[in-house]
Amino acid sequence: MRLSQIVSGVAPALLYNRNDLVERVGYSAGFGRNGDGITGYTAEDDTRRAMTNIIDVLGENIPSFPTDVFLSDFDHPDGTTNTLAFAGSDANPLDLEGMGAPGDSGGPVFVEVDGVWYVAGVHSFLLDAAAFGAPWGNGQPDARYGDMLGSVRVDYYTNWINATVPEPTSMTALAIGVVGLLARRRRK
Repeated sequence: MRLSQIVSGVAPALLYNRNDLVERVGYSAGFGRNGDGITGYTAEDDTRRAMTNIIDVLGENIPSFPTDVFLSDFDHPDGTTNTLAFAGSDANPLDLEGMGAPGDSGGPVFVEVDGVWYVAGVHSFLLDAAAFGAPWGNGQPDARYGDMLGSVRVDYYTNWINATVPEPTSMTALAIGVVGLLARRRRK
């Protein structure tokens, strides 16, 4: 996507470029389908919701899994659906634990480190609990308790992002330089 003009008045989100995401709390907001952990997602209603979830495991620590993702499982309040227990996941849900649904893809996962907020991931896919042999899986990635949210890791692509997307200050300096050259050219 290319913007037709420079965006002003908004500070860009900082990119998380460290490989220490496991056990951090991920914070997300989106306009995905609504629902609950028992029935899964249902209808769209254009309502923005927020949630938290623990980042449980990096893809690089799961055999034959993409290395550029991380997973978070949707824990039932009674602690019975800890799909990623094999990776050291805690069975206890967070107070505002939630799960992504269709419509949330492409949304950010934020982490807070020492009072600073970073974009750590981008929501990408849902996995049913049965993908890892959990008996509570129903074969459908429908955001029920035990299902997992997969997000692409920003730290995996930080170098590419920084090389491809110019810093706003660089764009401003470039724009001022171009305006200056044009003004100088007109005077001649």
